[in-house]
Amino acid sequence: MVVSGANWEEHGMRIVSRNTSTMAGAERIELRDGNGRRITVNYRTYPEDARRRRALELEAVFHGWRRISPEPVEFFFADDGIYANMMTRRITYENKNLMPYLPAGLTFCDGPDGLCYRFRILVNDTSYRLDRKYIDEEALLRDITSFIESKENPTVMSAGQGTYSSDRPDVPGMGSGYVKSGISLHVRANYLTPLGDIGKTFSDGYGAMAVVTLHNMGISLNGRDRVHLDFSLSAGYWKLKKKEINDPEMNCNIDHAYIIPIYLMAHVPFDIYGGIFLAPSIGVGYNYNSMDYCKMTVEGVQQVRVREWAPSLTGGGLLGWRLFGGSMIATAGVEYMAMFERERNVLALVWHAGAGLKF
Repeated sequence: MVVSGANWEEHGMRIVSRNTSTMAGAERIELRDGNGRRITVNYRTYPEDARRRRALELEAVFHGWRRISPEPVEFFFADDGIYANMMTRRITYENKNLMPYLPAGLTFCDGPDGLCYRFRILVNDTSYRLDRKYIDEEALLRDITSFIESKENPTVMSAGQGTYSSDRPDVPGMGSGYVKSGISLHVRANYLTPLGDIGKTFSDGYGAMAVVTLHNMGISLNGRDRVHLDFSLSAGYWKLKKKEINDPEMNCNIDHAYIIPIYLMAHVPFDIYGGIFLAPSIGVGYNYNSMDYCKMTVEGVQQVRVREWAPSLTGGGLLGWRLFGGSMIATAGVEYMAMFERERNVLALVWHAGAGLKF
């Protein structure tokens, strides 16, 4: 049973709200003092006076930083210590903005071994974890910068890098095994090469697609994301050109042919060199086809008219280049596409090139 004590008032804090916590069996309580300072605490049973005072001391330490501006700090009172989780409005060192490298913010644990920091660092779309004893703000920033430089330039040695050990978990209730490291928006130009029977009627195709990608969804093993995937949702418009057919018996009325493709793709990116990566992909789709074409039957040439939605499968790969620190991504690639029509399957190679911004 959670006991929410009014004794927080002894420390100059008043309870603003109570909600269910992400920590199993706990309550999430928002506190605020007379100056508007706000923190959030999570616990199953009301913490004793020493632990309450320690959380407020830690909060004062965090807000005493000069180059790190934390968002309101959230504390989790667990059996093995007090965990603190925070996002940052600003974090710089030697005029370098470190926020893009810390997508999940900062995490600390105050336990029997003292105050330690435990958080992820994202370098070249690979997520690492650091676990070291906290000394002061300068040492923390120096360690973060040193680790980043060691991964961006393997010839640079990190001054001290660590990983979570298996008996030292992430913040209670914070989903320790997964990381979400950004969303990107792309625009891609497409060129289609029709294959098989459909290639006898159409010569090629052109179009474009808008793509939303969720990057680096992974599972951590030994402190590093060993498996990480990018998931993309794409939609666009393709127009096919009628093929010039010299056989007069094959001439038929083709007014237009277009496809509205919608795909969900999974990519597995592999870094090659610097910001260049290769990503094999596979996906499923549902496409609207509006097509007229000629089809040979035992009775002769038949005009086929298609106006329907149809499922599809696609597989291929892309070559990408991360620019400007990964904030911009240029890609080019090709996929083999199969759309399953009732009259005739549509087979094609879809070539694409484009660029986008990552947030």
